[in-house]
Amino acid sequence: MKQVNVKICLGTACVVLGGLDPQTLIDLLPPELAPFVEIEGSTCLSYCKKEKNTKPPFVLVGDVIIGKATYENVLLEIKKQTESIL
Repeated sequence: MKQVNVKICLGTACVVLGGLDPQTLIDLLPPELAPFVEIEGSTCLSYCKKEKNTKPPFVLVGDVIIGKATYENVLLEIKKQTESIL
């Protein structure tokens, strides 16, 4: 079964600037999408050093880097990527 992988940065900069909680994102995920999504925390994704056009907190959804991540914009990207699976 194909899945969308989601990595939430739990590094200091992302947490201080309002980083997402993996469990909360799991709880907010629509039940019909849950089997197709794997969510995990990461100590640091290092995008604060690489990405010049956006700021923390960072979340990686598949190959898409989301800066200034909110639950809303991460869920939108998850829905977008799961459409190709469903």
